[in-house]
Amino acid sequence: MKKSILLICLSIASLLSFSQEFELSGEFYEGKNLMDKDSSLVSELISKFNIDTTGYAFISFYGDFDKNLELQRNYQGISYSLNILDGKKNFISSELNPNKEKLNKYILINEHFFFSGKKYINITIY
Repeated sequence: MKKSILLICLSIASLLSFSQEFELSGEFYEGKNLMDKDSSLVSELISKFNIDTTGYAFISFYGDFDKNLELQRNYQGISYSLNILDGKKNFISSELNPNKEKLNKYILINEHFFFSGKKYINITIY
């Protein structure tokens, strides 16, 4: 009995000593909040890749999460990114699911802002 109590106490102590508190590392913006915060950077990304946003239905990363997940898994898309690190801008585009059906119907625009100063703005078209 003493051994089991000791084992339980040691297990609890080890869990407490190795646990780490969750810390917020950044913020996520999309839609109107993103346009209010960084409209010039979104415009710069749109201009860089000559992206035409007319005719697309805007979807929300979290608000339309099921639709977003369906698009990521089942359809072809293209993602345009503006990454800012240490004040330097890097533009990237990449194809998503190139062998799947192409919709040309939905657009997702979001930003990940990290308190360390990193910033990622993404436009994804499905």
